[in-house]
Amino acid sequence: MSSKLKIKLHEDAGSYTHNVFKIFSVSVDVHQAYPDKDESPKVLNGRNFNELVDEQYDSLSQALNAVDSTHIFARPDWKATEYRFGILRLEAVVLVGKRNEPAYGDDVEAWKRGEKTLWNAHYKVGIRCEQSTTLPDAELTSELDDMAIEHSF
Repeated sequence: MSSKLKIKLHEDAGSYTHNVFKIFSVSVDVHQAYPDKDESPKVLNGRNFNELVDEQYDSLSQALNAVDSTHIFARPDWKATEYRFGILRLEAVVLVGKRNEPAYGDDVEAWKRGEKTLWNAHYKVGIRCEQSTTLPDAELTSELDDMAIEHSF
């Protein structure tokens, strides 16, 4: 996955601004998949992955790679579905086996012949896309001086 959004450092009067991508939410709903008809509407399993929430990355690519390597173990075809109030919503569907591992090759062929059961794992990710600006040195030292905190920078 390549990303055109790279970290951007802008210096302005001693402050620095850079892009920040923070995971807001990660969830999955699993439905039984059928090769010759629509998937089951019934959610068989679902989970929120709270351990990644609030993790921060320098690029969108890094954030999605963290989700992929931690929970999906594959590189799905992500689709951006919404961007509102600084939160980008992405979705992907992965055909998986019994242990939520991605299905490949022989497993998919056996499923198509009706010899194996597979499921569609619907992943939904929310990523907060923002910029962070550090305080200018002079503003921070003034604050430290006001608080009578010694500093040597």
